Amino acid sequence: MSKQKEEIANNKKLYGLDYYKRYSNIDLMPRMLNILKKIQFAKNDIVLDAGCGSGVLAELTNKKVSKYYGVNFSTEMIRSAKIAEFICGDLNKFCLKHKNSFDKVFAMDFSEHLDDEDFIQIFSSLHYSLKPKGSVFIHTPNGKYILEVFKKAGIIKGAPEHIGIRDNTEHIRLLKKVGFSKIRVIFLPHYINLLSIFDFLKYIPFLGKFFQARLFIICEK
Repeated sequence: MSKQKEEIANNKKLYGLDYYKRYSNIDLMPRMLNILKKIQFAKNDIVLDAGCGSGVLAELTNKKVSKYYGVNFSTEMIRSAKIAEFICGDLNKFCLKHKNSFDKVFAMDFSEHLDDEDFIQIFSSLHYSLKPKGSVFIHTPNGKYILEVFKKAGIIKGAPEHIGIRDNTEHIRLLKKVGFSKIRVIFLPHYINLLSIFDFLKYIPFLGKFFQARLFIICEK
C-alpha cells in the first residue's frame, strides 16, 4: 500500500463512525452563531464550508447567501447533512475544479486536524478557489492556551485527531506561505461556559497569552 493510500485509510478510520458518534451530540449552534456575528454576508455570496461535518453552517447561512457548498471526506458526517449541496470527497480536487469561485470559505474547527504539509496543500487549494478579495474564516484552538499546553505536555489527554494545534504566529506563518497577506487574528473566549469565565485573565501581563482560548482568523485574498 502506498503512503498516500495508507494515510487515506488511517484518516477514514480516525474520522469514521466512532468519531461521528463522539461529536454528533455536541450542540455546535451557539458556538457557530457567536462566530457568524463577526461576518458580514451578502445575498449573492457563494460560500464553501471546508470540512463541513454534518452541515451546521448550512443551516445557519442558507438564508443569508446565494449558494452553499459543504465538502467533507467523512461518509458518516455527510450522511447526516440535510440541506444545501454537500460533496463527499477530496477537498483539494474540488477546489481545483472551482478556480476563483467562492466569496467566503469557512474552515471551522478544521486546521487543528492538519499537519503542516497538509495545511499548506489544503489552504493553497482554498486560496485558489477564492474570488479576488474573497475571505477564508478559520476557527481553531489556540496552541498557547493553557489547556492546550497541558495536553501537549501529556498532563491531560487531548483528542487523537488534533495533530496540528497551533498558535496565532504559526497560523500566520503558514497562511503567508500559501499566498495570504491580509490576515487578522481575533482571540475568542472558550465556547464552554465554565471555561469562558476565565477569559478576563488574558489581560494579565506576560501570562495573559495562556488564557486566549480560541483563534478566529480572517484571511483576505
